[in-house]
Amino acid sequence: MHRLAYEDLLYSRFRNKDMEGGLSVIKEMLAGGVPVRQHYLYPVLTQLAEKNDLDGACHVLKLMINHEITLEVPHFQYILRSCLGSDVSRPKIARMLTEKFSEHKIDLGQDINCLAQVCCDFNRVDAAAEFLEAADKEFILPQRFLRSVAKKGELREGIPVEKLSAMKIFKLVANLPETFNTLPYYAGLFLLRNTEKSFQSLSPFLSSLEAFFTMGVRIDDPRVYSAILRLCLSKRDFSVFMQVDNWQF
Repeated sequence: MHRLAYEDLLYSRFRNKDMEGGLSVIKEMLAGGVPVRQHYLYPVLTQLAEKNDLDGACHVLKLMINHEITLEVPHFQYILRSCLGSDVSRPKIARMLTEKFSEHKIDLGQDINCLAQVCCDFNRVDAAAEFLEAADKEFILPQRFLRSVAKKGELREGIPVEKLSAMKIFKLVANLPETFNTLPYYAGLFLLRNTEKSFQSLSPFLSSLEAFFTMGVRIDDPRVYSAILRLCLSKRDFSVFMQVDNWQF
């Protein structure tokens, strides 16, 4: 059967919300050597996410990996939604997903970067940090997720979980060649995005800044100077400039 005929059949199955039938058609295409495009799997993964069927989503993920179908951000978004359900703050999701991947014999390889990016997009920087810590360092491609880390890691007064997770990721990739030129930019973006969270206290902002200097990351974004000045003015405390000077900003 020609690919276009299969597409018509798939459309018919999905229009009637027959996801199992649609998945059977996809498997038939794969068995017959008919090209399967990434978006063919979206309707199946959507329904699995709505049902919080993580096992079903992992089955589809393994099918894609086994047949070398390129995994993209939307695929991992559905996987994460299958895991989280309606509770984005659900604890220990990295452990849950790791156990499921192991159970289904799924090895993500370099696709771990895509999963890390999606975790950050969901504001689960903690899960991204756990995945990357456990990953083969040769597989880590920081450009895929550093922007998301910089935007999503938040400084929370009294609850620095996201901040600590974000700093852990920055430390993980600080010495990788791919980050040599861009890490100062992302580090500066991280600090700037979190400045508003720091107006009640200078210490969270400064501890992050000091941590970057300890990693050997010299931030040259002049906006960070402005942010420090605004913080100092709001607190009428300019001693921070002495600290910054000591760190050779």
